Amino acid sequence: MELRPLGPYVERVTTAGELASTSLSGLSTEFEPFLPLFVDQVLRRGGEVLARRRAGRTEALLVRVAEEHGGSLFGSDLASIVALAAERSPSSYFVEQRAATVVDELDVWAVELGPDRPAPPLRHLVRTAAASDRDAIARLTAAVGGPTEPRWIRPLEESGATCWVAEWDRRIVGLGWAEYAAGRGRVHSGMVDPRYRRLGIGADLLEARLRWLTARGAHRAISEISTSNLGSRRAAERSGMRPVAPMYLARFA
Repeated sequence: MELRPLGPYVERVTTAGELASTSLSGLSTEFEPFLPLFVDQVLRRGGEVLARRRAGRTEALLVRVAEEHGGSLFGSDLASIVALAAERSPSSYFVEQRAATVVDELDVWAVELGPDRPAPPLRHLVRTAAASDRDAIARLTAAVGGPTEPRWIRPLEESGATCWVAEWDRRIVGLGWAEYAAGRGRVHSGMVDPRYRRLGIGADLLEARLRWLTARGAHRAISEISTSNLGSRRAAERSGMRPVAPMYLARFA
């Protein structure tokens, strides 16, 4: 990756450990516990992490993988987000504030976990992925429009994320990831082979991951879902999740 000069107040983060002494509070309401994870995952993939800091305070954080032409931006205010986005534009970023040209609108969904949460029954075979599933996972991900950059799976695993797969006739037809940080859980990158949709497979993948997070001690779980993804929204509702905050995919010129 070409290391372009950085503007004032902007620093390049080269290891996740550099953030251990840096306060990331105030950058995100829902994603704050996961920010060190995001940094670690992106750096393991050969991506780039930038932080805008003034007077010892982190105002914004950018994580991006060049091959995907975008990433995520977290900031204490819109001005900080826009200033950091200018360092690496044009590009598209997921942000929690409406900014630039909105390409897609999402909601962050959340659910409180614990023994009292009603857990709908599982109707399909869902299990944690094995190392031998990696090729099938990569093929399915590419087939449904997910990340095609070949180094994306192992960094997730090495950061502690767990992949779950759904099988139909001994074939992997769906998958989704879950990660845990500081008593919180996040489920993401859920996908189902188009030929096997509308069978409840996505709902079972979500529910299995929420149960796993509960067993790990998570008291709350979140997921980002596009407003146009009606199937995922129905699955989230079935497991007790509710939208709690907006999110946007924005194109910064």
